[in-house]
Amino acid sequence: MVEWTRGVTVQTTAERVWPWLAQMGYGRGGRYTPEWVDLFANRWVFGVRAPFPKSANRLLPEHQHVAVGDLICDGPDYASYFRVEHVDPALALVYRSIRHPRRGSPIDIDDPESPARVEQQLLTGGRYVDFTWALTLNTLPDDRTRLLVRTRANYAPRSFRLLVPPLGLVDATYGVAMLRAIARRAETIDSAAR
Repeated sequence: MVEWTRGVTVQTTAERVWPWLAQMGYGRGGRYTPEWVDLFANRWVFGVRAPFPKSANRLLPEHQHVAVGDLICDGPDYASYFRVEHVDPALALVYRSIRHPRRGSPIDIDDPESPARVEQQLLTGGRYVDFTWALTLNTLPDDRTRLLVRTRANYAPRSFRLLVPPLGLVDATYGVAMLRAIARRAETIDSAAR
C-alpha cells in the first residue's frame, strides 16, 4: 500500500470550501487540476486528444448533491470513475476507484451491474490500482480551514512498486496544485460575499 497526504490552509470557513468539493468530477465542476495533468490523462490514459472540459470558476447548483454510492465520472464516457464512499458535508468526502493503471476502466453507466463486474475483472486479472481519495476539511481559528487530500492505494502486480516514487512526485505536484485552486476559488467567492 502507498499513502500520500497533501494539504493547504484556506482563508475561509469549511462551509465555503465544501461546495467546491461537492461539485468535483468530469462533466461536473472538474478536478481543478493543472491543464497539463488533464492533457496527460486524456492522451495517456484515455487515448483522447481533446482537452478535458475546463474546471468551473463558479459554484454549480446542479452539482451540489453528492451521496454515498454515486458514481462520479473521471474521464470521457465513464472511461474511469470514482465511487462515493463517504459524505460528511463540510467535513469529509471519500472516493474510491478500482481501475486499470494505463487505460482506465470503462463502464456502461446505464447498467447498474457494470461497475462491480468491471472491478471484479480487474481484481481477478491482477492488473489494477485500487485507491481512495479522502478530502477532509479541518476547522482552524479565525475562520480558516485546513484542506487535506489523502491518497491510499493498493496495486497489482507487485512490479508496479517501481512506479511509486515517480507517481508520488506527480501526486505532490498536481495534488497541491488542485488544493490551491480550490482554496483560491473558495477564498474569492468568500471575499465577494462579504
